[in-house]
Amino acid sequence: MINRRGFLKNVVVGLTLSGLEALAVDEKIPVFTGFEANTFKIHDERIKKNVDFWNEKFRNVSGYKPLNYETVKRMILVEAGGDPNNAWIHNPMQIGNGEDPGLGVLQRREENTQVLGDFSSIENIKPAIRRNGKGDYSQTGMNSDLSLFAGLGWLIHKAAVYDLKVIGEGDVLEYQIQSGDSYAKISGKLRTTVHTLMKLNKTDPRQLKIGQVVKYKKATEEVYVSGWRSWDDALNRYNGGGDKNYLSKIKALKKVD
Repeated sequence: MINRRGFLKNVVVGLTLSGLEALAVDEKIPVFTGFEANTFKIHDERIKKNVDFWNEKFRNVSGYKPLNYETVKRMILVEAGGDPNNAWIHNPMQIGNGEDPGLGVLQRREENTQVLGDFSSIENIKPAIRRNGKGDYSQTGMNSDLSLFAGLGWLIHKAAVYDLKVIGEGDVLEYQIQSGDSYAKISGKLRTTVHTLMKLNKTDPRQLKIGQVVKYKKATEEVYVSGWRSWDDALNRYNGGGDKNYLSKIKALKKVD
């Protein structure tokens, strides 16, 4: 996701709520300047709830390092902190803006996201359109709870490394090649996989002949999370490359309580 409002032009090096100012080395950055402290803290419990949810879901998956609350708080400050009365309230993770792919991918269960969990709660959310330079969330169905749930799901997706495993079932059987057959067609007809056919047969799949007998066994393919990228890498992938200073801005926010 990309902060498109242009408020965070320089790297922020500190944030304090005394005086409600964001402090920077070069100049003051208008993140929550002049707004009430409760506006800054409005999402704290939601963030903790969603971080706990995803951490619990993957805590037993090898290599998973728990996401922490402060990283997410910094992240949404960079995403939506420059627009406290709109983006910060309605869509702090800035997922589901018209030009961003994340929401649609989760809704359609693409890119293996179906293995992460149930995203049915966001199925009816519509992308936000921009009016007068800001996202219009009035007709989207988006709210801060859904934004944090979906946005963190998208961040988890950007951290996950996926792989494919084949699960075989039963005995080795035989099948006689028919006209028009290929391993792809055979796997569909016989509820097996191309990988299983290639493993059980030394025949070049490009040279199948009518009447030829090939071996197979019932098998299915299952996508799973085989590893994890670093959170720094995941944050950059979440941003999509639109802001080369995105990670630096997140890390530079020293105090977010």
